[in-house]
Amino acid sequence: AVLGAGLGAAAGSLVGAGLDENDRRNRIRLAAATAPRPVPLTIDEIVHMAQSGVGDDVIISQIRASGARFALTPTDIVNLHNQGVSDRVITAMQQPPPRVIHRRSAVVVEPPPVVVVEPRPVIGVGHCHDPHWFYWW
Repeated sequence: AVLGAGLGAAAGSLVGAGLDENDRRNRIRLAAATAPRPVPLTIDEIVHMAQSGVGDDVIISQIRASGARFALTPTDIVNLHNQGVSDRVITAMQQPPPRVIHRRSAVVVEPPPVVVVEPRPVIGVGHCHDPHWFYWW
């Protein structure tokens, strides 16, 4: 009974941990699906910020935060430079946005301790009425 209870507890623990992990994954997926996504910047917005006197570091941070991708042609680069956009900002526009790497966390479940119940020794006393043998066991 004790061994059965231990095995049942272990199985219930493993099943419960699996269900908890599924719930956690579903919550993450739901949050990602409903989270507001940043709107990528346009070239006109970057030119406007540069002409308004916004610093290069702020513009570069905004480019990275928005996840914008720019495929600039040589003509685009010359136009940006002529409109007052710095070389640092143009270089940041040419770099791809950083990749987000998702790593799965490991769930480690230790097995429950094994309980071994030793059977009690059987002790009995008996005798026989045979006159030649006297039994004890």
